[in-house]
Amino acid sequence: MMQSPRSLLFVPAHVEKMIAKALGLHPDAVVLDLEDSVPLAQKEAARCGARRYLGERPDHAFARINPLDSRTPFSIGSGLADIAAVVTRGLRGIVLPKAESAADIAACDEALRTAERSANLCLGSVELYAIIETAKGVHAAPSIADALRLTGGLIVPHILLRHRKQKIRERAHERYGALTL
Repeated sequence: MMQSPRSLLFVPAHVEKMIAKALGLHPDAVVLDLEDSVPLAQKEAARCGARRYLGERPDHAFARINPLDSRTPFSIGSGLADIAAVVTRGLRGIVLPKAESAADIAACDEALRTAERSANLCLGSVELYAIIETAKGVHAAPSIADALRLTGGLIVPHILLRHRKQKIRERAHERYGALTL
């Protein structure tokens, strides 16, 4: 696993102009967004934009997929299709949004390993990061961090650290090098 990036540039993968601009910039890593910034009708265009970016700048980008299932009215459970579409040579990692349990990490990791096999990649070559975005995720952050120990890392928005700061930092930041936004 590579060193955790210090700066992340989130780019909506369906907007050609933004993909082109991102190719000219040099953050530590680019996160090609297939989730919140992409309208439902543009999901396939976003997957194509992500593959284009990966072809031009390999090993520099992550793809933020959609959740694996639709738990809420505002979630689109197309993460499995996203993984199948973007896991290819040149993808540094997958970013799983709205992680709420270690089981979420296990399910995503299993799908990721399946996609790596299909793409003839070494198992474990694509990193897995998870974003904590809900109260349930904050509560489960220590077990999520433990589940990510061997596969990637944890991205925790700084504002969520207020109430569980010590436990999250002990397990996620100090042991596994979690990123805080």
